[in-house]
Amino acid sequence: MKRMALTLALMSGLVLGSVAITTAVNAAPSRSRDLRGPQEVRGADGELVRDGKAITPEESKALAMAEAPAVLQRANTVCTITDALATGNGKVTINGAQVEVKTYEVACSEGLGYLLQDRGAGGAFAFDCIQVAASNAATAAAAPAAATPARGQAAPAAAPQSCRLSANQNAVAMIQPVMTATGKTCAVSNVAFLGQSATSGLRRYEVACGASIGYIIDRPATGAPTAVDCISASASGAECKLTSKEQINAYIGSIATRSGRPCNISGTRVMGSTSSGSTYYELACAGAQGYVMETKGGAFVRAIDCLEAAGIGGGCTLTNVAAVAEAREGEYLQALRAKGIACAGTEFRVLGHDSRNRDVVEFKCTDRPAGLVAFVPKPGSGTTDITNFDCFEAEGRSLQCQLTSHADLAQRLKVSMAAKNCDVSNYAVRGASETDGLVVEVSCRGSEAKGYIIDLPEDRGPFTTANSCAQAASRGSEPCRLPENR
Repeated sequence: MKRMALTLALMSGLVLGSVAITTAVNAAPSRSRDLRGPQEVRGADGELVRDGKAITPEESKALAMAEAPAVLQRANTVCTITDALATGNGKVTINGAQVEVKTYEVACSEGLGYLLQDRGAGGAFAFDCIQVAASNAATAAAAPAAATPARGQAAPAAAPQSCRLSANQNAVAMIQPVMTATGKTCAVSNVAFLGQSATSGLRRYEVACGASIGYIIDRPATGAPTAVDCISASASGAECKLTSKEQINAYIGSIATRSGRPCNISGTRVMGSTSSGSTYYELACAGAQGYVMETKGGAFVRAIDCLEAAGIGGGCTLTNVAAVAEAREGEYLQALRAKGIACAGTEFRVLGHDSRNRDVVEFKCTDRPAGLVAFVPKPGSGTTDITNFDCFEAEGRSLQCQLTSHADLAQRLKVSMAAKNCDVSNYAVRGASETDGLVVEVSCRGSEAKGYIIDLPEDRGPFTTANSCAQAASRGSEPCRLPENR
């Protein structure tokens, strides 16, 4: 009967570096170790010897089927064994001490197969076959090319131990059940082992999913595995190598077609996700302005101009926002001039949009001390109507100006309150007045530390009427509600 060689290889150096989803993962070992242990033990005729006795392949399997389950349990590894080999035993040096070690290989119905190492009182360890192959490849790449021995010289040392069972040769087939257990859909077409945490034992893999977006899988020592798609993983610093940038651009582009915005995508970037499940992508468009796309559950939600996306993931970085802003400002000011609305504009800020497809824009105008907010039609909106008002009225409409601040407007009110010798400390717009002005509550500091309800005229000049908070309360009119006036 043909004899089978048993090899004892020390696998203690298989940790390839710590992994964490917020950091990039290296496939290469963080430090190199010699994975070779005592070489194959053979008799004079080349037959396998274990404990000084020859052993057949059948005996090797029977021995492993009997002993490996206990080793798996001690290594805290789930495996329903479908095939097994006893691959060696002997003494090896670990941390300067001689340790008796037995090794096995097992194939498992759960998918991943393992090389097992039983160190007796020193513990039991399991290394999956994808991990083993990656470790062997990294060791081979780091080692200088072996020269062919001259005649009469000894052959070089044997390669590190590898998985040999037929069920453990197909890495894609082994990782597919793990991928399926994450709950994500992926017909795995390729896999790479990325690393293992030296502290938690968590293993990380990257998988390719054919023409679809691949994933990074985290497989903890206990518990269910999890998967993050390569687009989201890139936002956390983990770079996928089995999924190309072209695939990522194509995937994002397929969602972006629902935006109705023409875009020949030249670049994409994941900006981040929210706790509510929204994910934001920046798209760069060749020959056109880029934008930000919001998605949820992989579906398109809305497109956001880069000028409005400054608060999302650091804003647009693939589009020259300054150039876009300069061009847009010119368009807005031209639209205002066409309607006879004066504004010596120095800055603008887009607040949002209305139901008539008009941009709601705040302007800082040197000739308008109370600021300006205008509803400016978008190109192709089908309307030329522009609604405009100052920042006092904007507050009455629940719009908050920033380019002309609340403090700036309080200073402006001092002119309106001069007759009351009121050093305005705060104010609140309560609504429209009967004279086309605004009802405004004002608080005063200093010797006239009292509050008023005033009718602020449309031209924002001196008040039309002013009632103290006490008078307003006695007349049953708008009450004072500012903290300073209570």
